[in-house]
Parts: sequence; C-alpha cells; structure tokens
Amino acid sequence: MNDRMFTNKDLRAMIIPLFIEQFLLLLVGMADTFVVSFVGDAAVSGVSLVNSFNTVAIFLFSALASGGAVIISQYIGSKDNEQAGKAASQLLMFSVVSSVVISVLILVFERPLLNLLFGRVEDDVMAACVEYMRITAYSFPALAVYNAGAAMCRSVGRADVSMYISAFANAFNVVGNIIGVFVLHAGVAGVAYPSLIARTISAVAVTWYCFMHRKTPIRYTLSGIFAWHGSLLKKVLGIAVPNGVENGVHQIVKVALSSMVAQFGTYQIAATGVSQSIWSLAALMGMAMAPVYTTVIGQCMGAGNIEEAN
Repeated sequence: MNDRMFTNKDLRAMIIPLFIEQFLLLLVGMADTFVVSFVGDAAVSGVSLVNSFNTVAIFLFSALASGGAVIISQYIGSKDNEQAGKAASQLLMFSVVSSVVISVLILVFERPLLNLLFGRVEDDVMAACVEYMRITAYSFPALAVYNAGAAMCRSVGRADVSMYISAFANAFNVVGNIIGVFVLHAGVAGVAYPSLIARTISAVAVTWYCFMHRKTPIRYTLSGIFAWHGSLLKKVLGIAVPNGVENGVHQIVKVALSSMVAQFGTYQIAATGVSQSIWSLAALMGMAMAPVYTTVIGQCMGAGNIEEAN
C-alpha cells in the first residue's frame, strides 16, 4: 500500500479541485446566459450560436493541452524533470502559435463563416453573432495559454492552482457581465468583454505560476519556449490530433444542429441555448475525471508501473 504512486488522498486532491473548477465553469456559463437574456432574445440567440462554434476551437485547445499533459506526466513518472519542463514549454509555444492562427482566420473570414453556418437568421441575431464572435476570437490565445498552464499544473498534482485561478476569473466574469449589461448597457459586448478580460487574467496568472513557483518540480523556461523541439512536439501532437479530431467531430455535429435550429426563429434559438447550458451539467463528472486519468496513468506509465496504471 505504501509503495503506490498515488494514494486515495492524492487522488482526492486532484479530483475535488477539478470537479469544483468544472462545476464553476458550467455555472458561469449558465449565469452568462441568464444575464444576457435581459438584453433580449436576439442577444441570447447570437451568443448561443457563436458559442456552439467557439466550442469547437475550445475543444481543440483542450485536446492540445491533454496531449501535452500526457507527455509531461510520462516524463515526470520517469523522473526526467528536464524533459518534462521542455515539453511544457513547447506546449506553451505551440498553443500560442496555433491559437493566434485560428483567431486571425476567424477574424478574417468572420462574415462568410457566419453566413455559411447561420445565414438565415434575422438581422439583429446576425449582428449579435458578429459582435460576439469578433470579441471572443481575441480571447482564444489567452484561453490556449491558460489550458497549457493548467495542464502543466495538473501534471504535477497541483490541480488546486488552476481551480483557484478559475474561481477568481469566473467571479470576475460574472461581476463584469452584470456591470456590462445592467450598468453600462453594452448589450452583447457587455458579456463578451468580461470573458475576454477573465481569460486574459487566467492566462497571465497560470503562466506566472508556471514560470516562477519554486515548489513545482518543473517550470517554463525561455530557452524551451523560444526553440523548436520537433521530437517533443511530434509526441504531443501524436496524442492531441486524434483526440482533437474525435472531440472536434462531435462538436461540429452540435454546430450543424445549431445551424438547423437557426432556421426556426429567434425564440427557438434562445430556448436551445438556455437548454444546452443546463444539459452540460450531465457531463460534469466525466469532464472532471479526464485530466485525473491523464496525470495518473501518464506518470504510472512513465515510471514503468503498468500494474498501477491499470
């Protein structure tokens, strides 16, 4: 029992913070929908439709972070902290590059993309879609950077760090939404800009931790970030790409369904958006457990402890 790499206490220390973090994320999503509903049905519809598309990009960033977490965990399990640090730094570098490319493509092809997906919606709904997509696209690099840092924190068993950062950012997001909608009367922008700022705060906080905190066995290094280690990236992408394709296809199907719902009218779109924010609670435990599996199994396999990995 004492020779086990992960005790029940260790597992609880990872599972509980991740569960709380995922619960807060879903709760904030529901709060966003509730707040923006006071702007009007067109605003709820626009935010809902764009979020269904944004989820595809979010899952791609999560898949990339998961691929990095697997490799980092394996190196930690094999006691090779230097390679683990390089892998984490490369994950950050590639996350920044890929997210910037995706953001630029979305901003350049914003109108044609929205017309292709939701071209038959009413004019006020399309205006809300354009405004919300433009602002949220700016936040993708920050979101990717946060996912990379959170993956590193979870790989070293510090899931509580990402939980605290997420809790603060989400609280800021909710307060910002309330101010943006009820005080500034900024409409859709009133819920989009707080999300942009909250994601930026999260990215800065977790990156600072990954650079500066001395209690973690691995850290970001500038030499690891401003370099190209093809072998490490190949390992990360070898896991991230299949995972991203699998999850991406599932989300694309949801976008297709949203595109069909968009033909029914503003009220139906708004109702679907509210319902989807509630349905997400059903996947809460699975979303919380996935990073735990990645860390535990990755470290066990890196240490050659196949029995405990099973």
